[in-house]
Amino acid sequence: MRLADITTVEEANAFLETYLPRFDQCFARPPLSRDNLTSSLAKGSSFRGNLLCQRQPSIARNYTEAFNHNEEAMGLYDGTV
Repeated sequence: MRLADITTVEEANAFLETYLPRFDQCFARPPLSRDNLTSSLAKGSSFRGNLLCQRQPSIARNYTEAFNHNEEAMGLYDGTV
């Protein structure tokens, strides 16, 4: 979207209307099996607990963020809140 010079949510939504069908046409593949391979969620489990990993990042002096004080930079922080 950056290459398309999109700056607003409205422009992004309009872009996705045309981009996603093109993306699907290029990369979508039919399933190997038509069988339903999903399973039930175990009792006492929740999707939130299974799918969400929350960590507090630390911002270094060079504006990189690290999780759990890991040396590996996970992304760039532009200094805005």
